[in-house]
Amino acid sequence: MNGAVRARERQILTRCRLAEELIRRQLHGTGGWSHGGTQFATEPTAWALLALWSFPWASPATELGLTALMAHQGSDGLWPAVGYGARANFWATAVAVNALLILGAKPQTFAASVGALVHCCPLEASWLVRLKFRFSDRQVRFDPTKYGWSWVPDTVSWVVPTSMALITLQRARRRGLIGGWEFENRLRLGTEMLLDRACIGGGWNAGNAVVYGVRLRPHIDATAIRTGRTPIALSAYDSAQLLDLDPGLHSMPVRLQPGVAHPSRRQVPGSEVGCYASADCST
Repeated sequence: MNGAVRARERQILTRCRLAEELIRRQLHGTGGWSHGGTQFATEPTAWALLALWSFPWASPATELGLTALMAHQGSDGLWPAVGYGARANFWATAVAVNALLILGAKPQTFAASVGALVHCCPLEASWLVRLKFRFSDRQVRFDPTKYGWSWVPDTVSWVVPTSMALITLQRARRRGLIGGWEFENRLRLGTEMLLDRACIGGGWNAGNAVVYGVRLRPHIDATAIRTGRTPIALSAYDSAQLLDLDPGLHSMPVRLQPGVAHPSRRQVPGSEVGCYASADCST
C-alpha cells in the first residue's frame, strides 16, 4: 500500500510540475501559448487550457489563456493556426471548439464556429473537381464524392482535420447544441471519407491509401491523433452502419468503445487502429 501511495504522490507531483512549466511558458502580453516561439498559436493554447483545467490553483492562467483564445477567433467563427487575422484553419478551429466544449464555455461563444465547420466544403464538393479526379487525375485512388475537412479553405480533405472535426461536432451533438438533417449528413460524409481513405490492412496516413499504384503505410499520428488516446473519430454510427458503409471493416481492427474490441475482427499487428472516440472524447 505504501508503495502505491508513494507512486501516486510522485504522479501528482509530476503533474503539478508540468502544469507549472506550462504556466511559465505562457506568452506574456497575449496570454496564450505558442509552438515554441513568441507568436500565439491556437492549437497549443487549446491543449494547454485542457491540461490546466484540472488544477484549481491554475485558474488565473486558464482565464488569461481563454481570453487570448477568444480574442483570436475570426468574425466568421474560425480560428487561424497562428497569429491575428491569418488564414482560417479548420483543424485549429476544431481543436479550439473542442476545448471550449470541455471547459464549459457559453455556447454562443462558439456557435458560429460549429456552424462554419458544418458548412465547410473542401474542393471535392465541387462537381468540376470530382470530374477531374475521376477522369484526368487518377494517380491517387479515392472516391471524391466522399469528403471531410481540409486544413485550410479551398483545398482538399485530409485525414487529421477530418478526424478532429468529427470528434468536435459529435461532442457538440451530445451536448444538444446542434442537430438536424444537414448536420447528420455532414457527419456521414466525413465518416465515409475516412473509411474510403483507410489504408489496405488497416490504419490511415495523411491523405490517401494508394498513390501512383503504391499502397501507402499508415501513419501513427493520422491513425490515432495524438498517441493512442484520441483515435480516429468514426463513432458517428454504430457497428452495423459502419459495416454497411464499408464491408472491408470486417478485416480491420475496429473498436467502437474504449477497450472493447469486436470479437469477429482480426487485430492487425502494429496497427492498433481506433474507429471510436476515446474516453477523453466521451463527454
